[in-house]
Amino acid sequence: MENIINDKVVSFFASVNPAFIFLIIFFVGLALFWRGSVESRKERSSVFDIFFISSFFSLFISRIMFIVNNWSLFSGYIWYWLPYEKYGDTVYFFRLLPWRFFNIFDGGIEIFVMFVSFILFATFAVVVIKKWRWKDMFYVIFFSAESMLSLAFLFSGLSNGNIEWVNQSGVLLIPVVLIFLINGMFKKRGNEGRISLAVFVIFLINISSAYILYIYIGKESSVVDIIFAAIFLLWLILATIFRIKDERKSTLTIERVSSVRTVSPLEINQPIKVKK
Repeated sequence: MENIINDKVVSFFASVNPAFIFLIIFFVGLALFWRGSVESRKERSSVFDIFFISSFFSLFISRIMFIVNNWSLFSGYIWYWLPYEKYGDTVYFFRLLPWRFFNIFDGGIEIFVMFVSFILFATFAVVVIKKWRWKDMFYVIFFSAESMLSLAFLFSGLSNGNIEWVNQSGVLLIPVVLIFLINGMFKKRGNEGRISLAVFVIFLINISSAYILYIYIGKESSVVDIIFAAIFLLWLILATIFRIKDERKSTLTIERVSSVRTVSPLEINQPIKVKK
């Protein structure tokens, strides 16, 4: 009975249009990205701009890397200047080159490349273009990207009957759910809770990153996977260092401000006494 249910689940998800799956993953990532950004009072339109642009470029790069990794799937097709073919009453779209390169709805993308590319473009947009504080956006960028990676594993596992991918999806989703559940609990404890939250977030991100690298670095890893794994590892090291520096800077600023005694208006109006 269990095998029959599994076969039905696999056949159902295998028949689902990849475009629909892309939309679900996209909107879940957008919701988490927006939710984390508004907590630090970021401009709503800017939040959407960053997410849309980062998603577009990451999808574009992942498609290119898929073509590079699977050139044998494309080299057999002829080139034709129209994006469609018509044979009698039947019309086929985007089957020939170069139009086939842009048909991302065939499911041909590199998931890990898309994950790393999204993080890189979002980081560049946040730090360089918008000049927002890294402490506000570090966990927002990572966990929204991790949620999309987790859902990609989930749908891929369900459509291919790969239980290992489904299990990996669950492991990746745990930190995302955990951080959004306990975020408010830490903030209620004031400055001490803020520091504890920062330490906990950095810990979760590094543990999650180690697990992601563990998944993608193995005997069957392609050259593209290894290159992007190295890029991701470099980003993780630099992002963690700057996040710690930003936290220390914030702590020092709070201590300096709190050490200055406030002067009441009555004291300002008092005459200055000079000792003889």
